[in-house]
Amino acid sequence: MSILIYGKRPDQQHLQSLLESCSHHPLSCARPVHPESYDQFISHLRSQSFRAIFIHEAGAAGMESVRAAKVLCPDTPVIWFSDDHLFHQHSQRLSAAYFAVKPICKHHIEAALQCCTA
Repeated sequence: MSILIYGKRPDQQHLQSLLESCSHHPLSCARPVHPESYDQFISHLRSQSFRAIFIHEAGAAGMESVRAAKVLCPDTPVIWFSDDHLFHQHSQRLSAAYFAVKPICKHHIEAALQCCTA
């Protein structure tokens, strides 16, 4: 079982450590895949299946990443962490399972994980 975590390297690492701190949830020990570029992100979406997709990307780039994930993996829960609360409406339109605004803490991860199993 694997999850995809997309964003800048420090954001990926922060998100990974928060996920690991939620040891009571099965996804906390899922094998993470960390694409290093948007092209690699798209390639992973096309070639693998994931239990969840975490996008920790700012602005319109985050919205485009969510859109791509929902088009290529429509049945996989997509969790979107943005830098702008105004993208919340877009997250609903794109059917993201969970949306939150940075900074992200353990509370956000626990709520997002609940959406992955609901």
